[in-house]
Amino acid sequence: MKKNKIKSDESGVNFRYEFFSEDITELISQKLMERNIIHTVNKSRHGSFVINIADIDKIDFDAEYIFKINEDYKINTESFDFFVYLTSYKEMGGMSISGKTMEYIRIIGGRSIEFSYVIV
Repeated sequence: MKKNKIKSDESGVNFRYEFFSEDITELISQKLMERNIIHTVNKSRHGSFVINIADIDKIDFDAEYIFKINEDYKINTESFDFFVYLTSYKEMGGMSISGKTMEYIRIIGGRSIEFSYVIV
């Protein structure tokens, strides 16, 4: 008899910038590359540029460096946020935000924390 493999929940935390200036997007992207911070840059359908640093809860994320970039270049807190996601294969599920992630939020701040909860 073949056993069905139970799928595990997937979750993570991303840090995102959103700018309407291509110049500031390039500058911030360059600063992230200086520290080998892996990120993506995309243009949204609204014309803004989104810099996404994925799964900061699973990497060595330097929140102090991000804070310094924001201070040095006077980045408005309306320009960045955190995105928390959970994909679950169970109807009754849940998630918690780690102390490490809470510390990132405390250090960096931002406009919001967005949550996505998907049941597959």
